[in-house]
Amino acid sequence: MRHKISFTAALIALGIISSASAATTNELHVTGSTAFRGNFFSAATAAAGGIFDAPGGTALNGATSSSGLVTFTGNIGGVPYALECSWTGSEAGIANVDGVGTLPNPGLPNGGFGAANLPGATTTFPKIDGTSGGFTGAGDLTMADTSQNVSLTKPPAHPALHDYGVVGIVTFTWEKGKNSTGGSADPGDAAWGRLVNVTQPEMLFCLGATLNANFLTGNAADNTIPVAMIGRNAGSGTRVNTLLDTQFGVPNSVSQFALNSTYSGSGVLTYNVVSGNQAATFPSVASCLANTTDYTTVPNFVAVGDDGYESGGFVSDCLSCDLTASEVITIGYVGISDAKHARDGQAGTNPPQPGGAVFLNLDGNAYADNLVVNGTYSFWGHEHLYGNSGHTTIIDNAAAAIKSGIAAQGGLGTGVAGAQNGGIALGSMLADKSGDAGYPAPL
Repeated sequence: MRHKISFTAALIALGIISSASAATTNELHVTGSTAFRGNFFSAATAAAGGIFDAPGGTALNGATSSSGLVTFTGNIGGVPYALECSWTGSEAGIANVDGVGTLPNPGLPNGGFGAANLPGATTTFPKIDGTSGGFTGAGDLTMADTSQNVSLTKPPAHPALHDYGVVGIVTFTWEKGKNSTGGSADPGDAAWGRLVNVTQPEMLFCLGATLNANFLTGNAADNTIPVAMIGRNAGSGTRVNTLLDTQFGVPNSVSQFALNSTYSGSGVLTYNVVSGNQAATFPSVASCLANTTDYTTVPNFVAVGDDGYESGGFVSDCLSCDLTASEVITIGYVGISDAKHARDGQAGTNPPQPGGAVFLNLDGNAYADNLVVNGTYSFWGHEHLYGNSGHTTIIDNAAAAIKSGIAAQGGLGTGVAGAQNGGIALGSMLADKSGDAGYPAPL
């Protein structure tokens, strides 16, 4: 059985306490999209009209909208629920709920890790009180930025998940990393200042190789300034949407970098705050692109090949680091919420995440909700809600509340000109894609 009923229920069954003195809490395990976790958070903690009955759910243990592990508690239809969430990425979430325990990491550099796997397919969910170290195994529900049909665990090779449908549109942007003196006479800073727009064909080439900035700026003076791609691992729906939007091809290998990061013993790439100062220029700038030999000790700027981060939050962290006089420009693909944290800063982290990253125009358009709604901007996907094939009434009831709660209180945009939301209400769309790939067409 994928979900569990709290210990209180067992005490009632044994007659140790009465049903009148305690209520059973249905504990469900939810995983998947990091790009949509902020929308889920808004819907789960809404005072009314969200996932939980009024007065709304509670995020436990100090969790915030950017937390990777969070437990929400509240009533759904008058019944106590605990939604124990581990946000690990869309692909990893689909695999987890489908009962696939391991997903080989196709891009892990040769750092002595052997046949390491993508994190998240087997994940440990938080406990009912929000602390770490809860249930490890297959979850009950998962959010996914793309459908199971383009996943690493697609049918018929793997069981088809129970599809609860699309809950909204999940949105993304290209963003360049911070440079506090961008536009100065320094060659790298000047190139950074000239980089304001990218196109889908340009990003197709940049995903596959480290190119110089002149390819993006059109200025020959930028021919010595490399553009390093910061991105996600193959367990990410953000990555899948990026590869689909650029027509790069989901199975193809990308060429990515990691900043201020190390690998764990199990081969998981992790961002590290350097000297307690996330805004600090990364170390060993002069040799950063050549350092591909030590992935486990000194945080540095290393080539990670087809690998990347488990969370969009780590990409956001990298883009917050100041590249002044580094002679390198970083570009990342991120969900709007994580992109805003890199651009505007985030006070709830320790140390606080600084702002300074810059949204890049795509095909001449700055990201805005109205451009998504009208079909002008194509970098987005359909946010799906899936359950395991053995779903129960308890799971179905929670899924229905999640779907309606996100639509009503998930902070989804409705197409207001200039607004920048991490998701768009499905009913507001005036253009749509026929599936996971392709360009938007008028409805």
